[in-house]
Amino acid sequence: MYDDQPFDHSRWKSLNSRLLGELETWLSYKQFLRSKQKSNAINITDGYLFLELDYLRQKRLLKKRIRKLEHQLNLNKYWILDLSLVDIVQDVADRNDYVSEGSHFLDLSIIGLKLRQASLSLSSQTLREHESNIPLLDACLEIAKSEPYRKSSVVAPYRLTVLLYLDLDRGEDHFKELRDDWLSKLDMFPKGEQEGLMRHALNFCIRKINIGSEEYLSQAFSLYKMALSQGILYQRTKISPFTFDNILGIALRLGKTEWAEKFLVQEAKNLSTGENSPTVALNKARLALAKSDFEGVLIALRQSAFDDFIHRMAAETLRLKAYWALDYHDLLVAHIANTRSMLRRKKQLSYHVQNYCNIFDLAEHVRKGSLLTNNDKALLKEKIRLTKPLTERAWLISILK
Repeated sequence: MYDDQPFDHSRWKSLNSRLLGELETWLSYKQFLRSKQKSNAINITDGYLFLELDYLRQKRLLKKRIRKLEHQLNLNKYWILDLSLVDIVQDVADRNDYVSEGSHFLDLSIIGLKLRQASLSLSSQTLREHESNIPLLDACLEIAKSEPYRKSSVVAPYRLTVLLYLDLDRGEDHFKELRDDWLSKLDMFPKGEQEGLMRHALNFCIRKINIGSEEYLSQAFSLYKMALSQGILYQRTKISPFTFDNILGIALRLGKTEWAEKFLVQEAKNLSTGENSPTVALNKARLALAKSDFEGVLIALRQSAFDDFIHRMAAETLRLKAYWALDYHDLLVAHIANTRSMLRRKKQLSYHVQNYCNIFDLAEHVRKGSLLTNNDKALLKEKIRLTKPLTERAWLISILK
């Protein structure tokens, strides 16, 4: 083999590699003959398994795992290298190449996983208005903005989702980068990751809408339409009531009444709570309000009871608007008083409780507006403009006479 020449390790490795290639070609042929379904997709690792050559099978799997790791983002299967495979690498002649490359992907996976989990934690904290420290987050963010992490599909999108929660006021640039660089090519991610990234982007839009940034209505609507067309927001072909509410509500606020009505008819059967659930009744009332059918609002709301706080308060707000438009004075006065009393009994002053407290407190002030001077009305209007959170700001200003 060496023609009386000194032993050459690199030549020996090259020869072994070529011999292994010939062996795998033979294995592919034997596997092809054994296969009941004659196809071009021959799995060499199955050939090794058949011959009980587990060492070579694991080595082949490791090569495949490293090649896929940057692109396959299912965290449970691909992000963390199998420790058993890392152990096997220690005994491979060219282990240094594998270890250095494996270490690179391991770094990517650890930082990406940390940022992904931080995004989920920050999302939960936003809903519950409870802040807690996330260890090593600042360090991970600092590393993630440098190369090669900044452009890695394992790290970059999750760095951006974290920043959306940490800096709402300056999040526009992060949102645009996430939308243009990653949401535009969601098909490269596994389905679970597609939904997660989309929901983080939508959460940012909804938070911006809730503080008065109306331009994010169209951004959210575009994302929802994209998610619906790609089936991202469905869980086992079903859509959640809150997603259903958000989509229809945003469409109505954009004046897309026909689209909203078509959505209501088509997607009601796909609701996880069923097409006869309170969610459908609530959204029929919202659609009636958009058409200025105020009696229709009250009829729709009588069709169901609303046990969930968010849905119940959405229903009470619709009743408030209907009573106001129909000039049902006595019902309006009683409704505002009863709802304010109920809200004062809430022990936990969450974002949603505070929002509805503000709506009904200011509605009572506006109701008494006929007794106010022009100067007092101007002060009340300014108070409505500055109060946060206040999702019905535009409506309250419109009824202040």
